[in-house]
Amino acid sequence: MSDCTLIREQMPLLLTESLGSAGREAAHQHIEACASCETEWSKTRETWKLLAEAADRPVPTRVRARFLDEAASMGGAMSRRPVVVPFTRKPVFRRLAQAAAIAVIAGGAYFAGSTRGTTPATGTGMIASASPAPQFRISENARLSADQIAPEIAGSPAISNVRFIDHEGRPGEVGMTFDLTQKVTVTGKATDQSLVNLAAYVLGDSDHPTTSRSNAIQWVRDTYSTGQTADPQIVTALSGVLRNDAHEGVRLKAVETLGSLPAASLGGAAAQARQALIDALQNDPNTNVRLKAVEALANLAAVPDGFDPAAVETLRKKASQNDENPYLRVKAAEALSQMNL
Repeated sequence: MSDCTLIREQMPLLLTESLGSAGREAAHQHIEACASCETEWSKTRETWKLLAEAADRPVPTRVRARFLDEAASMGGAMSRRPVVVPFTRKPVFRRLAQAAAIAVIAGGAYFAGSTRGTTPATGTGMIASASPAPQFRISENARLSADQIAPEIAGSPAISNVRFIDHEGRPGEVGMTFDLTQKVTVTGKATDQSLVNLAAYVLGDSDHPTTSRSNAIQWVRDTYSTGQTADPQIVTALSGVLRNDAHEGVRLKAVETLGSLPAASLGGAAAQARQALIDALQNDPNTNVRLKAVEALANLAAVPDGFDPAAVETLRKKASQNDENPYLRVKAAEALSQMNL
C-alpha cells in the first residue's frame, strides 16, 4: 500500500483526533510534502467544517459515503474492511466557530503549525537548505482561522499595533489584528534558489532600509568575487539598483560591486551588466558613481571578438565631452588606452 493511500485513509482519523501523536506527526509531514495529499486534506477539512457548522442538520448521506468509500477503496484496497469513523459532531466545534479569532499579520511572516512536520519559524528559527525545499510562506498579510489552526507563540515575537475587532460581518465572531516582527535565518549555498530569490528581493525593494540594501550588495560582492558564476536574477537586481535607487551611496556600492566581479562570473548576464554601466555613465547625476562606472565598464568591456562596441563608444564620448568632469574624462581616456584603442 502506498504512502498516499495510507495517509488518505487516516485523514478521517486525523479529524477525529483518533491517531496517536507519532501517527499525527508522520501524517502531517507527508501531507505537507505531497501536493496531491495536501489538496485532498484541504477538501476533507472543508467538508468536516461544514458538518460541524451544520449541527442542526443530519450528516448528508453522500458526505458520509464519500469518507467511508475513500477509506475503503483508495489504492485498490477494495478487499479490505472499511475503516469506520464515527462522525459525532462535537459541541466544541460550534463553540470555537463562534469565538473564532481572525489574525491579520501585516509586514511579517507567521507560520503557524498544528503538529505539522516542518518546525514553525520562531524568534530563533532557522530554515536549512534542502532539495527539494518545502515551501515557507513569507507574505505581507496572513489570515488565520482559530478553529482550524493554532498559532505557536515562541521565541518572544515582537507584536505591535494590536487592535481587537468584534466581528467582520459575522455576528458572534471576535478577532484581533497585529503586526508581527519575526527573525528568520536562511542558510545554504549561494546557488540555492531560495537565497537567490531573497537577495534579489532585498536588492530590488527600495522600501527596505538603506543598510539592508547595502548589506545585500556586499553579500553579492563577497559571494561572487571569487569567480563563481552570478545568477542572472542577482545581476538584474543589481543593475536595477544602479539605475533606480534614490540613495547615491547605494548606487555607488552597486557600481563598485559590478566592477569588482570577474567578467567570467557574470556568464550570460555580462551584456546586461554592461548596459547598466553604460546607462549610469551617461545619466547618473553623481560624479563618483560615473567615475566608478568608467572603471567597471573598462573591466567588463571585453567580449569574445574584441570589445563591446557600445561600451567603447560611450567611453569615447565621455573622454571628449567638454562639460564632463575633467578627471572623469581622463579616466575614460585611460580606459580606452588600456584597450589599445
